[in-house]
Formats: sequence, C-alpha cells, structure tokens
Amino acid sequence: MVCQRGALLILMFVVNMGLVCGCVCPAATILSQFPSEVPADVCCLNYSGSAFSHVHWSVFTNETNIVTLDLSFCNISSLHTSDKDVSSLQKVYLGHNRLTVLPREFLAGQPNLTELDLSGNLIQELPEGFLQASDGLQKLNLYGNQLRLLPGSVLQKPSLQTLELDGNPWDCSCLLLEGLEEGRKVNRTAELEDLVGNLTCVSPRFLAGRTVLSVTLRDVCRPAALTALFIVLPLLILSGLAALLVLWEEEEEERTNIKHLKKESFQLQQRPEASQQAETCSHGAE
Repeated sequence: MVCQRGALLILMFVVNMGLVCGCVCPAATILSQFPSEVPADVCCLNYSGSAFSHVHWSVFTNETNIVTLDLSFCNISSLHTSDKDVSSLQKVYLGHNRLTVLPREFLAGQPNLTELDLSGNLIQELPEGFLQASDGLQKLNLYGNQLRLLPGSVLQKPSLQTLELDGNPWDCSCLLLEGLEEGRKVNRTAELEDLVGNLTCVSPRFLAGRTVLSVTLRDVCRPAALTALFIVLPLLILSGLAALLVLWEEEEEERTNIKHLKKESFQLQQRPEASQQAETCSHGAE
C-alpha cells in the first residue's frame, strides 16, 4: 500500500512538473480572439481551430510551463516576437495557417524543442537563427510551403529523425547542395538520404524534375575563378565599349574640325579673286 501511494505521488509530481510523458492535451478550446494571457500552470495549450490572425509569441514563453502548443488551423497570418524568447516548449504545431514570413530568430532560443509543424502555410524562407539552439529537434514538418532554400543548419541537427520537405518549389542551387553536403557530415541515427527522400528540384530549369540527391555540386557550383571571370568579363566589355565610344567621338570631332578648316581655307582663297574682279569692273567703268 505504501509503495502504491509513493508511486501515485511520483506520478502526480511528474504531471504537475509538465513533463511530456505526463502531459495530456485537452480538447481544443476555440477562441475568437487572441488571449492576453494564458494559464501558467498547464503543460498543454490546444487552441486549434481558433481565429487569431495575429499572435504575440511572448504570451506562451514568459513564466509559463507550457510544453505542447497547438495553434494549427487558426488562420494566423503573422507572429510577433521579442528577441530570443526562451520557453519550456517541446512541441509546437503551427500547421495550416496563412504565414508567409517568420520573424527573425523565431524559435532560435528553444533548447527543449523536439517537434515543430509548419506545414500547409505560405512561408517563403526560414529566418536567420531559425532553431539555432534546438539540437534535440527530432521532427520538422515543412510540407506545402513556398520554400526555395533550406538552411544547412537544419540538416545539421544531430537528433533529427523525420523531415517533411515535399510540396515546396525547391531551387537546386549551389547553396542548397552545399547545405546537403554539410548535412552528410553530421553523426546522427537517421541517414540524410532517408530524411531528404525523393525531394525534387523545381529550378533551375535544366534540373527541373530531378531529385535533389541526384544533383552534384559540379552540376550547379562554378569554380571561384570561373565565377570571378563571369563577374569581371562584363565589366571589361563595358570598359572596352566605353573606350571605343570615346575614340569614335574624338575622330568625329577631328573630322568636323578638318571640314571647318577646309571651308575657311576655301573662303580665304575666294576673297582675292572677288577683289580682283571688283577692281576690273571699276576700271572698265572709268
């Protein structure tokens, strides 16, 4: 009996501390506007299906014990943060909203985060410092956005096991391929090939339809010397054209001067003849 009571007390302690294994999320609470504050003693907030539009992220981070946060299907179009908001968040669900941009350093200071769902939004790029401190991240869902590039730092998470990337117009650029190469060097339980899967290139055009893993650095990355040549060559051509233009203008000016000199010389030659004719006419008149 004593052992059973002791076990019950331990279980209650775990639940009260908000640990994931003891945190049971309630049914969704549907709200018509964003709350100014949230309960500080709960481990899970489920507002899925509400209508917020704008969310002030500090509400979920300042002096709360929230471990799981579900804001999916809330019609959210913008998130407002303040610096690197640190919290006890471990699971965050923001799928199927209307987000196009994430704030700078969004979720940058979340060392406890293990799962993040951003699927079904319109996000065009991931911000600077994204998931910077989340080395324990295990699941990341970016399915169905407008992402073209994936920061190499995402692929370097050592605990990452599930990565959903389909449904984005990926640009198989040198930057993306270099990020994949860095991701291969990380010692993790899941292979990079399993994480990326059959991810398909949408651009550039000559790679459209190919899987990202079938593209090599040589296919898209020019050597530094060649890149420098492509930069310098147009400048040299423009300089050459400018020099030719100046030379042409100088020659045109010289031709014009010669014409003027010839014209003046001809006029000078005509003056004595005109004077002689005038004198002859005057003598004849006498």
